[in-house]
Amino acid sequence: PVTVTVRDGRGGEAILNSTATIVNAPPVPTIATTTPTVLCNQLGSVTLNFTDKGVLDATWTYTVQWGDGTQSTGSATAQGTPLTLTKTYTRSGTFTVTYTVTDKDGASASATT
Repeated sequence: PVTVTVRDGRGGEAILNSTATIVNAPPVPTIATTTPTVLCNQLGSVTLNFTDKGVLDATWTYTVQWGDGTQSTGSATAQGTPLTLTKTYTRSGTFTVTYTVTDKDGASASATT
């Protein structure tokens, strides 16, 4: 509930009662492919980062879906510090990598490359 009271200099007064809904902003993930073309059985890497308007939304968790049925998971207690993950693909193909970040309140967002 929110109450706003407005008073003028002559004793006049107006009161407004309303409600405000405050929602959690989701984190904003970014993903950069640092080695976009990788030979089979060779190491490739991606650089991950995120920002969150909710600066007190730690701890954030993340999942990386590598596009070949495997995934990596982890957590971060601070935002704005890039994280580089590596992956060795054991078969040829084109794979979509999806990076999802979730804050402590359950808001999440994804980025793909």
